[in-house]
Amino acid sequence: PMNNGLTDPDVSTLAIDTTDPSILYAGTGIGGVFKTTDSAGSWTAVNNGLVNPRVTALAVDPTDPSRLYAGTFGRTSDAFLAKLDASGSALVYSTYLGGEYYDEGRGVVVDSQGNAYVTGITRSFSFPTANALQPTPPGGASDAFIAKFDPAGAALKYSTYLGGSDDDFGYGIALDSQGDAYVTGMTRSFDFPTATALQPANAGSDDAFVAKLTEPDPTPRP
Repeated sequence: PMNNGLTDPDVSTLAIDTTDPSILYAGTGIGGVFKTTDSAGSWTAVNNGLVNPRVTALAVDPTDPSRLYAGTFGRTSDAFLAKLDASGSALVYSTYLGGEYYDEGRGVVVDSQGNAYVTGITRSFSFPTANALQPTPPGGASDAFIAKFDPAGAALKYSTYLGGSDDDFGYGIALDSQGDAYVTGMTRSFDFPTATALQPANAGSDDAFVAKLTEPDPTPRP
């Protein structure tokens, strides 16, 4: 079958050996680099020494086709959460939020007790989780996340990935009077977690999503 051995279907870039068009290289979102020598009939991972498996660019050296160059996604971005005093002149607290790769905060809301809820995007395998609906990355190069901080900003009351096997992004968050969180964003996953859904299936490559998570456990519910 085509793509046999290509364990990560999230291919972000391709490169062809110009001296032998049956040899191709695929750079993937979480699986690193794969090589085929039979025009994509079968693939083998070629990641020896590749410390970052999120590959965004590939090039074959035209003077030496045995040499491959790989560009990877930067590791240097973390989300952060900061609370300033009423005058805006001093930090009450400020913290990083992220893992070993890219993490970005996109939305924040605060309840009447001073708990802060954050949503955003993570590409990290080690994003901090607590009391999580999805404690490990569900797949894809990017996942949404939802995290609740205590009023001091010193502890996570819960933190979870939210997504399926493709890319998922958290963009906005709101609360109701019970402390339940409402998150919206975009998903490319056909297995995004749903519960009593108005639309239970992805209707295109990029769909919006709305999810309600309960308090205290972040479990989707109607």
